[in-house]
Amino acid sequence: MILHHRGGWADSDALRKFRLLSDAASRALDDLEGAALIRAAGEYASDLFSGSDHQKWATGRTSGADILRLCILAKLDAFRDRVVHLQAAARGRDASDRMYYPWDE
Repeated sequence: MILHHRGGWADSDALRKFRLLSDAASRALDDLEGAALIRAAGEYASDLFSGSDHQKWATGRTSGADILRLCILAKLDAFRDRVVHLQAAARGRDASDRMYYPWDE
């Protein structure tokens, strides 16, 4: 969603969809650190899908929307890493193992 939506304007539907998906991911993980990452991504999304809040993130020739998309992707990537770590710990493996998928068994 973040890769395919430029943001930088008020879009309550996109923000609602982002929150719906990210909140579901956070509830599914049920982890405080993961929840904090999702919360941070949601704060960035609020600015990205706002009428003007994205502008405060602009630096030099990079738009605020571009900066915010990168920030959101970084938080989502960290969330994915947290999922991998917790899955590995639950399975008694080194956290550097790849993501576990039930259909791999």
